[in-house]
Amino acid sequence: MYFIDIKGLKKDIIEKNFTESNRFTYMMVYLLLDAFFMEICSYLPSDSMPTIIDYAISLITLISLFLGAYFIFKANGGNKGEDFAGRFFSLTWVRSIQFLLITIPIIFLLGILNESVLHLSDLNAEIAYFVLYSSFLFAIYYYAYRDVLEIRGES
Repeated sequence: MYFIDIKGLKKDIIEKNFTESNRFTYMMVYLLLDAFFMEICSYLPSDSMPTIIDYAISLITLISLFLGAYFIFKANGGNKGEDFAGRFFSLTWVRSIQFLLITIPIIFLLGILNESVLHLSDLNAEIAYFVLYSSFLFAIYYYAYRDVLEIRGES
């Protein structure tokens, strides 16, 4: 993996020495570092102290991203696969939109039910939203994984 040698990286790409495994490594490192630093920034000084649920959300975000990308890479054929990055980003994008269309009404319904009927404590409400968020993330990657297997089976 190159860190500052852009000439070496471009040479590998031009000479077709840049494999799907290389693409996966760069993508994984980039996405995990990006997600990690975004999560860290969410804990910068603020009026409220982070809760255990906040830390759990950060952890589940990083774990689901790693596992989702890893299993989709494997489903795509690993190093022998084709266009992993293109498939990963496009399929998870569409699946994210699909699941948002389902998740947003559920969030509103949960909020209304909590205010009118359930009256959950703050911790229980946070746990409910955590479960919903975790389910959302894992559903995106699970269905994108299945989509990649289907694409490979059709090609």
